[in-house]
Amino acid sequence: MDGAGMSRDDSVVNLDDMAQTTTSRGSKGGHSPFDRRTTAWTPSSRAAQVFAQPLPAADKRLSYTMPGIMQEAPLGDPVGDLAKKHLGDVHAAVVRPSVERSTDGLRRLIASGNLRSAVDLTGILLAAYNQGFGKAHSPSKHTVESLELWCVRFQLLMALKMNTLLHSELETFGDLEAPDMFFQYYPEIYPMKRGSMVPFSMRVIHAEAAKFTPNPSDALTRLNKLIANINAIMSNLSHGRWEDGSVGELSDDDRLESEALWKSRLNAVRQSMARTFFTIKEYHLASASLAQVCHSENCSLEEKSRIYSSLGRINLELGDQQQAAEWFQKCSEFVDPTNPAAKGVVIGHKAYQKMFYGNYAEAYELMLEAAAANDANVDILNNAAVCLLYVGRLTDAIQLLEKALRDHPSIALNESVIINLSTLYELATARSAGRKHALLQMVLQARGDCFNAASLKLP
Repeated sequence: MDGAGMSRDDSVVNLDDMAQTTTSRGSKGGHSPFDRRTTAWTPSSRAAQVFAQPLPAADKRLSYTMPGIMQEAPLGDPVGDLAKKHLGDVHAAVVRPSVERSTDGLRRLIASGNLRSAVDLTGILLAAYNQGFGKAHSPSKHTVESLELWCVRFQLLMALKMNTLLHSELETFGDLEAPDMFFQYYPEIYPMKRGSMVPFSMRVIHAEAAKFTPNPSDALTRLNKLIANINAIMSNLSHGRWEDGSVGELSDDDRLESEALWKSRLNAVRQSMARTFFTIKEYHLASASLAQVCHSENCSLEEKSRIYSSLGRINLELGDQQQAAEWFQKCSEFVDPTNPAAKGVVIGHKAYQKMFYGNYAEAYELMLEAAAANDANVDILNNAAVCLLYVGRLTDAIQLLEKALRDHPSIALNESVIINLSTLYELATARSAGRKHALLQMVLQARGDCFNAASLKLP
């Protein structure tokens, strides 16, 4: 049974953000302040040497970066396959979205949770840039649009935990610092534009994904390099220069907007650093990285509250109740006492501490109080079910989660709740298959193709 705590493999991916990623970052011509600050990046020494010389004609230029799709076969639909096996073709009928082969279609697939189909579509779209299956190490030209597609693909692969494929495709991009990764390499397409064509979120994924390799410390090296580059950009801004160190017109408003952007990006890298430390089991260093985020001036009160809450729950998992209590106290300082949902969070912290000491009956009562303040907090209800199990109220635990599914299907139908409920069914009866089949039918109709079929615990 999954209880209180925070996943040590929290994804860098946000589906809402991903659905918006495929919008173009600026126009081909000109270099507005928005374009300049969002694409700013100091060229590597290798790229700078190329840009210091007159560029050859477009058809004579080298292709330094030659990516390509590494898997040709569609990713499939494991939930749909499981349904056909257990429910039969008639009852397993499911309609996945049929979308056009475009970035609009890609957004629709992501928004509907059909991430596996979205990965397949990125492969089709990248083929138009000569970067499809079998094209790795073949010359091709990069555009803002092609790199945004790669960025979305990498986010999808990370969300699906397809780490081997993710790493093999990222490797073809090298360090993301080759000359053909910069606007300056394509003056005929992007006249007067400077900076990197690589989306910043792709840089973060490129760095963090190294934690899944045999040398996970490479991720820390890459992330520290990102932090150093961001600090250099911040230093340039503080001295009245553009982000890459160039001298140009920079109004106070422009500078402030750019500083806010890069501070937020610095926090994103620090959170990526924390996730990496969790992966390699350096939990105290992970906590320190998250604390840095909280201490930054542009960290919102809501985000501070969320991070402190997570730190408290993490320290409970590590067995450090005293440190957990300190983090929970800090969290309470940043919640709005008039907000019922925030009140529920604070009460939930008390419940988690009761669970830590094995006081499941008291923890359950506190969970009920927290749920009354915010009955849409499914995590609280999920943990309340764990408490009921440990006090011997198995039937009540099942009924609690089943009620959560009826009352809040859009949020309760998640993998954590489903795996807990499937486990409870197994404990209740040796003939749990029928109940699991009912869950499978719900998942099939309400969730996309990325739902983890293993959470249903069906053979």
